[in-house]
Amino acid sequence: MGIGTISKWLGGGALTVAAVVLVAWLARVGALVEPWRSEPLDYSTAFAAAWVALGVVLASFGRRWAGSVAALVGGAVAALSLVQNLAGTTLIPAGLLDTDFLDATRVSPGRMSSATALALLCLSQSVPLVQLGARSRWLLVSGGCCAALGFAVGVTGGVGFLTHVALDSSWDAFHRVSPTGSLILTLIGASSLLQGWAGAAPGRHEPSPVYALPVLAGALTVTGMMYASFEYQERARLAEFANLRAVEAVDALNRRSDAVEDAVLRIALLMSEQREVEPHEWTSTVARNSKDLPGLVLFDIESHGVRSVSPPVGPERRHAEAVWRAAFEGQHAPVGSGVLESGGMQYLWFAAAVTGSTGHRVRAVALFEPRPLVESALPHTIETEYTSLLWHGPTLLYESPDRGGSSDWAEYPVGPDAGWRLRLKPSDTFLRSRRGEAPVTALLAGTICSALLAAAAHLTLVARGRAAESRRANQELAESREFLAQLVASLPEAVLTVAADGRIEKVDGAAPQVLARSGASIVGRNVDEFIGLDPGGTKLRQTKKQSGMESLVGTVVDAEVFGQDGQCIYAVIRITAFNTAAGRKYLWTVTDIQWRRQAEQENRRLVEALRRKNDDLQTALDEARDNAQRFEALLESSPEATLLVDEAGRILEFNRRARELLGYTRDEALAGSVEMLVPPEIRPRHAGIRENYMRAPDNRMMARGRDLVAIAKDGTRIPVEINLSPLRFRGRVLVAASLIDLRERLRVADELRTSERRLRAANKELESIVYVASHDMRSPLVNLQGFSRQLAGAVKKLEPLLAQLPPEARAEAEAVMAQEVPEALTFISSSTRKMDGLIKGLLRLSRLGRAPLQMAEVDMNHLVAETVRNTQFVINERGIQVEVADLPRCWGDEIQLGQVFSNIVDNAIKYLDPARSGRVRVTGRVAGDYAVYEVEDNGIGIAPDHQAQVFEIFHRLAPDGDVPGEGLGLAVVRRILDRHDGDVRLVSTPGQGSRFIVILPRRAGARAASEVQLDENS
Repeated sequence: MGIGTISKWLGGGALTVAAVVLVAWLARVGALVEPWRSEPLDYSTAFAAAWVALGVVLASFGRRWAGSVAALVGGAVAALSLVQNLAGTTLIPAGLLDTDFLDATRVSPGRMSSATALALLCLSQSVPLVQLGARSRWLLVSGGCCAALGFAVGVTGGVGFLTHVALDSSWDAFHRVSPTGSLILTLIGASSLLQGWAGAAPGRHEPSPVYALPVLAGALTVTGMMYASFEYQERARLAEFANLRAVEAVDALNRRSDAVEDAVLRIALLMSEQREVEPHEWTSTVARNSKDLPGLVLFDIESHGVRSVSPPVGPERRHAEAVWRAAFEGQHAPVGSGVLESGGMQYLWFAAAVTGSTGHRVRAVALFEPRPLVESALPHTIETEYTSLLWHGPTLLYESPDRGGSSDWAEYPVGPDAGWRLRLKPSDTFLRSRRGEAPVTALLAGTICSALLAAAAHLTLVARGRAAESRRANQELAESREFLAQLVASLPEAVLTVAADGRIEKVDGAAPQVLARSGASIVGRNVDEFIGLDPGGTKLRQTKKQSGMESLVGTVVDAEVFGQDGQCIYAVIRITAFNTAAGRKYLWTVTDIQWRRQAEQENRRLVEALRRKNDDLQTALDEARDNAQRFEALLESSPEATLLVDEAGRILEFNRRARELLGYTRDEALAGSVEMLVPPEIRPRHAGIRENYMRAPDNRMMARGRDLVAIAKDGTRIPVEINLSPLRFRGRVLVAASLIDLRERLRVADELRTSERRLRAANKELESIVYVASHDMRSPLVNLQGFSRQLAGAVKKLEPLLAQLPPEARAEAEAVMAQEVPEALTFISSSTRKMDGLIKGLLRLSRLGRAPLQMAEVDMNHLVAETVRNTQFVINERGIQVEVADLPRCWGDEIQLGQVFSNIVDNAIKYLDPARSGRVRVTGRVAGDYAVYEVEDNGIGIAPDHQAQVFEIFHRLAPDGDVPGEGLGLAVVRRILDRHDGDVRLVSTPGQGSRFIVILPRRAGARAASEVQLDENS
């Protein structure tokens, strides 16, 4: 079935469906007008579609002009319907057709949707444009685009209907294309597209990318309508959600209004039940019942004809009379509310007038500022997601900040009477937060698919064009074979048709002249008999023998050819192949080159030599140009000031950094010599220095520091380092000089040296102070210890004298001598001993800073074994298990490192948990340039808030406990390791134990160990 037949069937189907719907309208058959109880097909759509379908059918049968006229009639109806849709009228009034059999609220005979009208209008234009496509490629493409637009509307409507049926969605409600109309539009569009496809067949127009435009237009139309449908759904969903939030705000305002009314009425009722009301009773009642009423500015009560003011009282008291009149003049309702406008301000008032059970009448009125009252009532989501306006009649009481968003306002009644209105508008933030990704996703996906479909259509048309061209080429080839045979017969070369086995089947051209044989003597013989024994002929025979005749296809070779009587001639043999009905044949063309062989050989030799020379020169030129560009780019991008100098000192290159550093422009530098950058006192002898260097140039770093300076354009002396690198170029010696600006480096070095001197002086002064203070403190301490012992001896001498005192005095003196004096002496003795230990610790700590380090490689296995051996008595006495693994060597002072591990191991033994068997484990490992040692115990552990303080001087874990010590051990450890550029770290869990990690360098010159990153929990 061809394209034309399919087009006729599709057009006929569309015409049939449209005709059935027209008959259904006239015959009042509702099931055919609105099948599936879905969107019905109106009469105007069926009428216009029938004319367009008739035009497509007539055009498919070759009635081009009749089809175009019929299609244009349908297009005119669609255009008229579109104009009337825009004007708000209908094409066919409902009274012209009996519509009792339909739901009049859902369908009208002339209710053609805008999307349907546009689709029919495009389809009506596609018919004449496609029929005129033979005259112009662009007419054909335009007709295809129109057909694709109508087809796309039909497909989109059908997909929307199926989605509505399957998913109960409403994304097709936007364009309102009925399912029957979608079917008709799809059939008409497909038929017209197929006619355009046939019009784009090869032979009429060359394949062109523009033929993909109809596919692209249709796909983009589908994409746009899907996007519009999804966008319609999104807006409906957002409107529904916004309405729910608005109802929530209305309910909140109503609740707040009711609460205010209830509070005012409750206060009035409480006052009406009391015969005599004191002012403080009014005040307390108002304060108790109005504490949750934000924005209250005054509250007045009238009881027994007397008005009283209750707090809050402020500048708004001037409105009291006005609000009282507004509330009670002519008012008979027990509860009322309203708005008071005064001085450009608006206030809300709520009033109540009640009569108690005793007949006592009370009136009360409360005045509020609208903003705090409204803001306390509105939910937080309304405040942040909406712009709110509260009106009472024509008066605007409250306005929230404008938060942008759409211009659609929703208005709701609110408050105690019909005069209150709340207007809400969703904000940009709300719309963005609630907006789905379906419209954008559909748009992006549709755009991508449109591009792919257009590309596929273009490739298909190109493939069809290629196939047609191939068929035409084969036909032309068949027609030219006879001409070719005649042409071959007239060639000056010998043309031999050879079979696959090498047998000569046919002789053409000048074969008898070239081979000096008759054609009859050549046919039937093997081609090898005519090939000579020279290198070309030998290679030709061997290749044919080894790989077959097919391997020689495309070969062009110079070889000797045997003529009659064994005579040899030089010839060019060209071998090609062609297919015939009898199989594959090979064409041997033999051209006599006997007379020109030598000339051609010489010519080839000269040409080849010249080509090689030219290639070499071009390669060298390209390399030189590339090298120059790379050198220039490298020189300009160098972060160092660089200049290129020749033997005479002239500056040949001067890069960007040099211009920034020295202040010269490139032209100024290239016009001068290197001597202008040299200090004036060196310039007279600099030429000699330069010449000496040029005699034996080498890579050289010139003097460093402040001794070498460069003179800038403004005379500034810049300290620099200069690197000299000789370059040899075309027999010349050039020197590249790199200048490194040392000003910042020298400034930083000066600051570092100054800081280091100050730090060393301060450290030395501190150590001297500690030493002198500790030393001087011992003298009064020794005196204190001596005099305390002398005091104890004096007390013993006083004991015999006590017997001479009267009995009462003796008893009192004995009590003092036996209790208070010994106790005081004991405290003095213990305190002096403790003070002595602290002073000795300070002296020991200060000596650590002054004692020189004897750095060497330390055998840590030996050092830790000595440490454990020195505490062996305590280890055995307490039953402690000590494990020492193999330890790596480190770099340090062995004596001071012994103190480090002695203090850590002693600390571990002191604070073991008496409730369980003690265990101390010493391990070590290598981490790059550092040795890491760990001393782990299962003692009482250290709380996290103490771990940062254990290395401080005089800090003890249990200062009031029975563990001896002055709190200096870990401070000594920290001081020694700081001097070794080492580090100590602590990992501890209370109740489980502690782990001290010691990091020491394994060689001299390693960086500080405090920068080493370790996994201390491993």
